[in-house]
Amino acid sequence: MRYIILIFLLVIVPLLTGLFLNSLKNDEKTLGRTYINGWISIFAVLEVVSLPAIYFEASLTTLTIIAGVVLAIIIVAGTLKEKDSLLKYVTGTFDILKNVNIMWLLAGVLIAIQMGTYFLKMTSDDDDAFYLATATTANATNTLFKYNPYTGDMYDSFPARYVLSPFSLLYSMLGKISGVHIAVIAHTLIPVFFVAFAYIVYFYIAKRLFKDDMNKIGFFLFFIALIFEFSGISTRTTGVFFLTRIWQGKALLASILIPLIMEFILAKAREKITAKDILWLCPIMLACCYASSMGILLGPLAVAIGWLVHFFITKKVWDIIPVVLACIPNLILAIIYVFIR
Repeated sequence: MRYIILIFLLVIVPLLTGLFLNSLKNDEKTLGRTYINGWISIFAVLEVVSLPAIYFEASLTTLTIIAGVVLAIIIVAGTLKEKDSLLKYVTGTFDILKNVNIMWLLAGVLIAIQMGTYFLKMTSDDDDAFYLATATTANATNTLFKYNPYTGDMYDSFPARYVLSPFSLLYSMLGKISGVHIAVIAHTLIPVFFVAFAYIVYFYIAKRLFKDDMNKIGFFLFFIALIFEFSGISTRTTGVFFLTRIWQGKALLASILIPLIMEFILAKAREKITAKDILWLCPIMLACCYASSMGILLGPLAVAIGWLVHFFITKKVWDIIPVVLACIPNLILAIIYVFIR
């Protein structure tokens, strides 16, 4: 039963949560896009509710309840807005899958191997001594960033490098709700879904590049998977992060969130950036902040590069306004970091 609850939290909840952002963005009605929007919405909500909870020394239980209520409201609102279109999400997905070819099958084999390796094997990393220890400490003490996971002593002050990006608390909440041990969630189960999440993002990048040419998209996904398989030339490559520790926020940032920004750049390179695009970009910026403290800077930096490309193509200088507004959360957190470090 514990694992059924966890699978529900990792599959059904993101899909239901993504309906609301889909409706606001008027996005395509497919399960893949909804899954992306769902996780981005979850990360954004957790960033917004976690920081006040940490500052006011709320318990993990309180944070879990608040986050659950907010996400439940989003799920209900999204379901009501999209209730007449729910079947289209399934049919839209099958419309894509019916055009697959041999390259899709080869890519699928490699992706399945990567997912299966995470599920059947286990890699450890020195950073787990902090990230997973922070999650298990929060779960064991029902507190948020109150105890140093290295020593068990109470923090004299907030750990500035980590407290603004409390990604580890995601595992604490999942463990608290499901009852599954946090190490099992992080090392065995959630990587399977994050690998799928990543390749869904890569699919949409390919879709922007190749204009729905399913043959070329299949080649793209196959070679992305192949490059990852042979990326062990260093411990610092994106492929190594992807294949050995995608459960860490900084690996999620590099493997999923920055590529998601790239998809936004490709989508808007020749189009006008409007106020509505803030609804697309701002949740991604919040997700970057939640995943890693590096995302506070790297998210806006990636967006800035994208805006320069957009400006050189369109010459529309005032399109920078929605971009800047979407990055305000990152600016606020950067200022907070300066004061608490």
